[in-house]
Amino acid sequence: MTDLLGVYAMIVFVIWTGRTRLMGYVASVATELKLHEAAILIGDQDTEHTPELIAKARAWFTLCCLDLQTNLSRPFVINNMRQYLGYAKYLVMSPYRHPVDNRICDCIQGFTIAGDLKGKLQNSQMRCKPLPQAVIDLLNSSDEAVDKWLHEVTNKVHPLYQTFSEKQDRNRLLVPFGFMKLYINGLVLQGMGSPDDLTSDPVRIEFIRRALDSASLIVETQHDSTSFRRAFKYSIDYAGVPLYYAISFILKALPLAYSFVDPRRLLTRVEQAAEMFDEGGAQDTANELRRDRDRIAALTQTVLTPRTIQNPSGDIPLGELFDIPSFIEDMQTWDENFPALGIFPSE
Repeated sequence: MTDLLGVYAMIVFVIWTGRTRLMGYVASVATELKLHEAAILIGDQDTEHTPELIAKARAWFTLCCLDLQTNLSRPFVINNMRQYLGYAKYLVMSPYRHPVDNRICDCIQGFTIAGDLKGKLQNSQMRCKPLPQAVIDLLNSSDEAVDKWLHEVTNKVHPLYQTFSEKQDRNRLLVPFGFMKLYINGLVLQGMGSPDDLTSDPVRIEFIRRALDSASLIVETQHDSTSFRRAFKYSIDYAGVPLYYAISFILKALPLAYSFVDPRRLLTRVEQAAEMFDEGGAQDTANELRRDRDRIAALTQTVLTPRTIQNPSGDIPLGELFDIPSFIEDMQTWDENFPALGIFPSE
């Protein structure tokens, strides 16, 4: 029978290959090992904490993190997952806690904000013109909650438990932060088919501005990290996914909202993403991004600066890879399909 190491091996396989359809199988194996029961037992005052119990709970909450990150726009794999998430805090209270438990709890706390929003909104509400006040209030409160989450994680968590030894490593938190804000604010793009749809809805425009700023933050954070870009050739199948979705949203939103934002800044982000895909060996994707950039530049009458070649990549030991939380596969958060960029080879 599979043990905890087997569960972790399957989780790593799912992340690195993008085969998130296997998550259901991983969850069923985890249930057979009663990992979900351990997750609840650690919150029982009458239950003695043991290394084995905490290890099982840790594995279950790791799977919860993956489910939260990958399935925001689809049904979650773990049935009634919300009932377990409140117990994650007991990991860091245990005498058998590990530094990674703080990261698990941070991830769960942050992505629960987006997950709760997912359960409260309906597609029909997002298509109303203008947006109902109840929807506006819910989106604003969720966005503010993500801001508060980042502040608490970066300012109140002891550095020992952040496990980020360098400032640039701590900037990795900006990637999940940016993605959550992109998800929350980007929901308002549903039902928008032309710039005229936005002209009469200034509140929706502001949400789209926030989403585009968040997409820009994701690209900028990754592009400015030399270590991330050096590792990208090894980690592109999973670390490139948040970058891909940030750019996909820019390409989808900019033709509608270019009159209300700075197209040149956002198209610069598209070029930066193309540079990173070039460095990672995904030339076809990079070329497609540049074609889309040129098309939107013509549409928005934006003058682009000449491209300069930058290549900080090079051979580095696998043990020094820069790791960024990833959001796998086809998370189609918005109502239409994203542009197909061909990151993964067709099967």
